[in-house]
Amino acid sequence: MNIGLCDDNKSWLTTAKRILEAYIAKQIYEAEIFCFQTGEELLVFQEKKLDLLFMDICLEPDSEETENGIQTAARINEKWPDCQIIYLTNFLYFATEVYQTKHVCFVLKEQFEAKLDLFMKKALHELEQIEKPLYFQTIGGHVVRILPKDILYIERKVRVTEIVTRQKESHAVQIKIPEVYDTLPKTDFIRCHNSCIIYCPAVKEMLKNSFIMENGKEILISRSYLKTAKQAFVNWALTQTS
Repeated sequence: MNIGLCDDNKSWLTTAKRILEAYIAKQIYEAEIFCFQTGEELLVFQEKKLDLLFMDICLEPDSEETENGIQTAARINEKWPDCQIIYLTNFLYFATEVYQTKHVCFVLKEQFEAKLDLFMKKALHELEQIEKPLYFQTIGGHVVRILPKDILYIERKVRVTEIVTRQKESHAVQIKIPEVYDTLPKTDFIRCHNSCIIYCPAVKEMLKNSFIMENGKEILISRSYLKTAKQAFVNWALTQTS
């Protein structure tokens, strides 16, 4: 794993790297850490593709044209779409602004060491969604490769199961909902009906008896799944906050 640390405070950068190295040394995976003091250094970096980036929000500007950490992160979303970004700052008032970009979580610097295990697990989980695709045989006999993060919802209609993706595609397969559900990461997928499974990150809103998906589709929650489905979504939502 390639990890980036971007912060204009050299002392903090050194401290954060030391804490991160100590944490990684206790884990079973290997990682290489790269440090950057400006967004410009980060954006021109070509040596490796970063998998995870700890991004300071308040980068000290060199000029009026210098971007802050959120603006730099937006460009990282384009350069490395799969790079998981964790924002670090001393100021809570940035908590809403970071949602302009794709990121894992928002953490106060004073909580960096105490919450490191939590947000590292969240970032690794997100990477797992990218690196471990699912394979399904369609009714036409083709085998399709789908990443969990690309799924909106899965719905059974008569004798056909339809996998609807964020790419506005759908794939018809014969495998039944219980069998599909057994192959999915349980943290992110919720069964809300005998004939339907939703992907939590694709939920735009949870209503009293339904989920509104990001494509506008309303997925009803059946009475028998109402309590467990809503609680499962709340539990998932709690994992998205630091």
